[in-house]
Order: sequence, then structure tokens, then C-alpha cells
Amino acid sequence: MKTNCYVIQFAVILGLVALLTVPQVVGDVDEERHQ
Repeated sequence: MKTNCYVIQFAVILGLVALLTVPQVVGDVDEERHQ
């Protein structure tokens, strides 16, 4: 059952990274559209 723990941790880390990177990408796209 160790793999289950690793999978959950991996998913949580991926989720946090996505939450941090998505706003930056969206902001860059918005800035390009306004220019």
C-alpha cells in the first residue's frame, strides 16, 4: 500500500504546481491580447 501514499502525494504536488502556474500563464495571455 506504499504506492498509494506516493500516488496521493504526487497528485497533491501536481495540483499545487498547477494552481501556481495556471494564473501566470493566463495573465501572460491576457497581457498579450491587450497589447
